[in-house]
Amino acid sequence: MTTRVTTELLKEVAASSTNDGTSLSTGDSGKVVQLNAQGAIPSVYFAPIVDQWRLTANLAGDAAPIASNLSRAAKLGGDVMTESSGIFTFPKTGIYKVEAVFQAAAAVATGSCTASIEVSTNADAGSPTYTAVAQGLENGLPTVEYGSIMMSALVDVTATASVKVRFTVAQSNDGNSLVGNASINYTHFTFTRIGDT
Repeated sequence: MTTRVTTELLKEVAASSTNDGTSLSTGDSGKVVQLNAQGAIPSVYFAPIVDQWRLTANLAGDAAPIASNLSRAAKLGGDVMTESSGIFTFPKTGIYKVEAVFQAAAAVATGSCTASIEVSTNADAGSPTYTAVAQGLENGLPTVEYGSIMMSALVDVTATASVKVRFTVAQSNDGNSLVGNASINYTHFTFTRIGDT
């Protein structure tokens, strides 16, 4: 089995830090790609990016954004997300699938929890604006002691300086919280690059 590699794909590979040590140039366009010992195309040719973060401690009340107790849970690829004060920066341009799971916990007699994925396209401006691109509501607290809110969105990252993501939570009662843990994914976020912009 052979696979032909286009010039544009080789340009992408040459610009990436995710490789298995193989040096490539656009002059290799159209040449045969040798499969690895497992019978798969070596990751140098598609440079996957998957990065997962989790909330490491419970978070009571509202947060816009969720800015503390965030830690990387796992990653695939050499290019990874960076986080500062709850703002996530993408490592390179492209189309990303952003997934979020919020684990809500009831500690008081009433309450609901609204959670969102928010995106800015002017994050490099003096006063950036963020817009919800996915949102979910858990309205059963405290009838249900714990409830999960799951959502995802495709984000077109045309420029890493201006397109950024954050996550927010609004509790109708500040006594309720999001569940976090340093070693288990309760509230967590996953970023997957799925293609070019």
